[in-house]
Formats: sequence, C-alpha cells, structure tokens
Amino acid sequence: MNQENYQENLPYPTNLESMTAKAGARIAASIVDMIVRFIVTIPLGIIIAPAIIEYMNEYMDQVMSGNLVTLDFAFLAKYQLLIMLYTLVVSLVIQYLIPVLTKGRTIGKMALGLRIISDEGEYASPSKLFIRSTIYVVAPLLQYVPIIGDWLSTIITIVWVVSFIFLFTDQKHQTVHDKYSRCLVVYDNLYQAQNQGRI
Repeated sequence: MNQENYQENLPYPTNLESMTAKAGARIAASIVDMIVRFIVTIPLGIIIAPAIIEYMNEYMDQVMSGNLVTLDFAFLAKYQLLIMLYTLVVSLVIQYLIPVLTKGRTIGKMALGLRIISDEGEYASPSKLFIRSTIYVVAPLLQYVPIIGDWLSTIITIVWVVSFIFLFTDQKHQTVHDKYSRCLVVYDNLYQAQNQGRI
C-alpha cells in the first residue's frame, strides 16, 4: 500500500496537531475579543459612572468636613451586581453565542483566522462550546460575589497560570478550558483545506 492510499485509509482526522494554533495567535485573538468586550461595555459605564462619581464626591465632602460617615455598601453592591451581570451577558454573547452561530469562531478568532473544534476533528458542538465558555467566562466572574470571592479568586488564579503554561508547553496548545471541554483551537485555513468535503 503506497503512502497516499495509507493516508486515505487512516481514521478521520489524520493530522490535528499540525493545525493547532500557536500561543501567539491565540493570545492575539483573546486581545481582540477583550477590546470588543471593552467597547461594548462603554455604554454601561457612561450610564452608571455619573451616579457613582456623584455619590463618591458627596462621601468625600462629608469626610473632609469632619463628619463620621460610612460607605453605603448596598448602593455600591447594586452597581457591582449590574456591572457583573452586564459583563456576563456580553461575554457569553462573544464567547458562546457567536461561536455557536459561526461554528467555533469568536470575533478575535475570525480576525486571526482561528476556529474552535472538537478534539475529534469535527466542528465543536454547542454543548462543548457551552462547557468551554462557562469555564472561560462564568467562573472568573464568580470571584466578584462576596460570599465565595476570596477562595474562588485563588483557584481561578491558579487555573489561569496553569492554562498559560499549557498554552506554550502542551503539544496541542490546549488550555484548561480546552481540555475540560475536549476542544482544540486550530488555524481555520488548514482545517478547511484538510477536511474539505468531509465536514
């Protein structure tokens, strides 16, 4: 059996590792997504910033006047919750809804020519994308919930450090959320070229 026929008879897919995106490309895609997230969050900041600034100015005026005042934590917590919920929705749209609609591509991944696929070589299913985005988006936001913030923040920091190390050292450049959701990030042009007519 010659090499060409041997390759034809190999179980699909044959060469995922050669298509996996390198750390630099993935970091660049994440930066683009962060910029998009920041831009989309600006309107919320414009809406709530004046109220927070006014409250803090009044508080500082009272303090400078020698009055004994305490911060209204309920007032601040309300805005913190609003920011968290808004950020959660925006992040899930960017990291879950858009990839589901585009078969594994965030805006950043589109810009860098990357795609999220399953580790079996097919388009990542909505369930795998959901697991991946939940670990990537929801877990970090939970650290801002006062009851569980401290210990969760420590765990998340460790996970992010491990993920960053994996990004450079893992053979397939899989981070923690990639491994848990059984996904890969690949160069889309290589993926489409190799699997043309199969997906």
